[in-house]
Amino acid sequence: MKELENEIASVLYGQGACLVRFVDVTGLPAEQNRSLPNAVFFGLPLPPPYVCKVRETADYVQNLIAEGLTEQDEFYLTECKAGRLADQVADLLIEHGYRAYPQSDQNLIATGAWNEKESRTVLPHKTLAVMAGAGWIGKNNLFITPEYGPALCIGTILTNAPLDARPPLVIKTKCGTCKKCVDVCQTNALQGNNWENNIPREYIIDIHKCTTCLKCMVHCPYTLKYTKLHERDK
Repeated sequence: MKELENEIASVLYGQGACLVRFVDVTGLPAEQNRSLPNAVFFGLPLPPPYVCKVRETADYVQNLIAEGLTEQDEFYLTECKAGRLADQVADLLIEHGYRAYPQSDQNLIATGAWNEKESRTVLPHKTLAVMAGAGWIGKNNLFITPEYGPALCIGTILTNAPLDARPPLVIKTKCGTCKKCVDVCQTNALQGNNWENNIPREYIIDIHKCTTCLKCMVHCPYTLKYTKLHERDK
C-alpha cells in the first residue's frame, strides 16, 4: 500500500506538516482504537516568529482573551487546520474504500469521545504521537519533539487501511533535570515530574489550574533551540 501512504503523506506535507507517521495501534483497547488497527499521526509546526512573539509578550494569551482576538491567534488557527487535515485524510481513506475515524475536535465531540469537564479524550493525540516514536511527553504535559520542541499541533486518524504501520516505539523522556516549564508556570499547575509511559496525567499536571498561557511551550529549551536554528538558517 505504498501508493496510498505516499498519497496521504503528499496531502499532509503539502499542507505544511513537518512529521507524518503510520503506527500500529492493535495493542490498544478497543474503546480507544475503535477496533481499527492503524493510525496516521502528523504534526504542524508553529512558525518561529509567532513562538518568539508569544515568548516576548507579557500575558500574551490573557491579552488575546481581553481583546476578543483568540480566534485570530496562530496557535488556534493551526489547531483548527490540524482538525481539517485529519478530516481530509479520513475522507481520502473512505474514498479508497476503508474505514477511517478522524480525531478532529468536531468529530470527537460529535461521537462522544470528548470529556469537556476533564478536558480529556478517549484516545489523546499525544498517546499516538508517543507510539509513533516521534517524541515524548514533557514536564509541561505537552508532546515534545527533538526538532520542534512542543511548538507544534498534532492531528491523528484511525483506520483499517493496510498501511505499512510501524510497531509502537516509545522514546524515553529527554527532559532530565530541566524544570524551565515548571518555573514559568504562574499557577503551579505543573508537578515537576518526569513522564513515564502509562502514568496518570495528574502526576504531570493539574489541568484545573492550567490557563493555557503557552509559557511552558515557548520557554521549553527544545523550543528555544528550534527558533534559534530558524534564525541561524535565515
